[in-house]
Amino acid sequence: ADHWNSIVPTPERWSELRAVLDDHCAAEGRDPNEIESSVNLRFDREAGPGALAEAAAGFGEAGVDVVVVGMPAPYDPADVATVAGAVAELAT
Repeated sequence: ADHWNSIVPTPERWSELRAVLDDHCAAEGRDPNEIESSVNLRFDREAGPGALAEAAAGFGEAGVDVVVVGMPAPYDPADVATVAGAVAELAT
């Protein structure tokens, strides 16, 4: 595989699972850095965009490459701008 996507509650849990993946890669002679990783986060309007940005930053610090954001129904295009603004500084 070239990509690993996960749904995990915390960066700490992601790190635990990443260590398992790294161990499997070592057993197979595969460089784990060749595997892009992503997590799924859900935007919660009540918690606000700051909570999402904080969660995304935590996963980024843990080593996640990509954060996939799910939006709640009913869908509101304004949510996209709100989330984009909150996480813009995390994009590199």
